[in-house]
Amino acid sequence: MSRNKVRRGWPDTACCEDCGEYFWSVLRRLSKDNFRCHNCDDARHQRGRCGACDGGNLPLEGHHVEMRRNNPDWVIDICLNCHAELTDSQLVWDTTKAAPRELGLKDMREIGERRRNWRERNKSTT
Repeated sequence: MSRNKVRRGWPDTACCEDCGEYFWSVLRRLSKDNFRCHNCDDARHQRGRCGACDGGNLPLEGHHVEMRRNNPDWVIDICLNCHAELTDSQLVWDTTKAAPRELGLKDMREIGERRRNWRERNKSTT
């Protein structure tokens, strides 16, 4: 994902103008130097607590933890930023080495923890 954005002229310092989010997979380009993350740019999704990063009052979307084709019934509400990162991660899963259930839970744990840590570190700036 990031290499494509570099080719399209995204600066290394791209971040959300509202919250400071800098993970490229969750950013949208508004203009040459203005970016917003999915969470800050959304006005249509229901808001609540994210099932991955535990952030409150965020726009939520259903995420198929094991991918829809593997388990269409296991859906958890997560914020749009976590959803973008988890979906990107699912696209490169190697299901010959681990089951989709294990991969989905591992990704939710890792991405959720990283995003919680990021939010904690940046609490005073948002």
